[in-house]
Amino acid sequence: MLFMFVSAASVEHAFTGQTARLSCEVMDIIAAYWMYQQSENTARHKIYANVTMSDADYGKYTVDGSSLIINEVKASDAGIYICGHGKLVYHKLRLKVDGV
Repeated sequence: MLFMFVSAASVEHAFTGQTARLSCEVMDIIAAYWMYQQSENTARHKIYANVTMSDADYGKYTVDGSSLIINEVKASDAGIYICGHGKLVYHKLRLKVDGV
């Protein structure tokens, strides 16, 4: 699978219990996909609109246009979030969670 990065990873901060909004910094993209990985050397997991990595997290994630919304942030949500379209990766964000 070929991935092309067009943006360096940025860092976002969130506090436990709050809602985090991660934006894919690409203009005019409506249907971005999102992936999550705990760290650079771990497996990636796809996140879709209203579909999550496990049934236990159903409703935790939503996609609004090209933004990913994470409800009730937990320490376990910290990691790398990747947005893209097709086989292209547009943006990589590292989420740091405070207030643990």
